[in-house]
Amino acid sequence: MVQAATTYEQELCIAADCSELERVRSFAAAVAAHCGFDRRARFQAMTAVHEAVACQLNGGTLRRRSVSVRALWSGGCLTFWIRSQLQLEPGLGTQIMRLCARDVYILPGQGGTTVRLSF
Repeated sequence: MVQAATTYEQELCIAADCSELERVRSFAAAVAAHCGFDRRARFQAMTAVHEAVACQLNGGTLRRRSVSVRALWSGGCLTFWIRSQLQLEPGLGTQIMRLCARDVYILPGQGGTTVRLSF
């Protein structure tokens, strides 16, 4: 892995719609590439972030809803926060996240869900 800048931060806000999942995958892969991740690590980051968003899109009504995907590279660690007003549907997607990311933290709340993925 090539060492990236000390700190790097990006955010993607999308409509809560399955048609936006391609943008989510591209965003996660681009951020991981910028941070020096090799092909396998980029794929793992892309897959975990995709699943975090997809699990939330399955969890409720989507009209006028959005999803925020924030990425932060700091201290040699890449962390994504996926936030929405939707509820996460646990299942295969959450298992895939746990296989791909070093650390997965899911914080459900009345106002929605936040998923933190660290690589």
